[in-house]
Amino acid sequence: KLEPLADPAAFMRTEISDLKEENAKLRSHLEAVTQEASSISQEKEILATSLSSTKQALDKASSEGADSQVTALKSNLVSAKDELAKLKLSGASAGSSSSQETEEKLTQALHEVLALRHDLSLAKEDVDKKFNETSVYKNMMKMMTSKNDQLKDLRAKLATHESEN
Repeated sequence: KLEPLADPAAFMRTEISDLKEENAKLRSHLEAVTQEASSISQEKEILATSLSSTKQALDKASSEGADSQVTALKSNLVSAKDELAKLKLSGASAGSSSSQETEEKLTQALHEVLALRHDLSLAKEDVDKKFNETSVYKNMMKMMTSKNDQLKDLRAKLATHESEN
């Protein structure tokens, strides 16, 4: 059998002070979780920008060598076209064999350009593949995955704390 309280007001005051302390603890925990989530989000953004800049630098470095070859072939193609135009303007029948020769050179140059473009695309794919296999890329992807998981957990915790209040 329960006995009646001698001073119900004192009991209520202690109960209220206990609840206030618990609320203060929960608020401080909520602030800490929110700060941790924002710092992880910022770190994730930094990692993402670092990854993209590294990938761009690698793409640029790989394409510079192939671009010089393509430029040289384009200039070769332009000179062959100019030579062909000069021969057509002269209209000399004796120059028909050299005209055919020039057309053959032009066709060969076009084939070389197409082959180099194909090689360039293969080289870019190979560089992307090699970059994705590097330990730096793998580590960065692992860190980003772990940070994403941490963010999900912290958001879930934050949602449960907010629903409790």
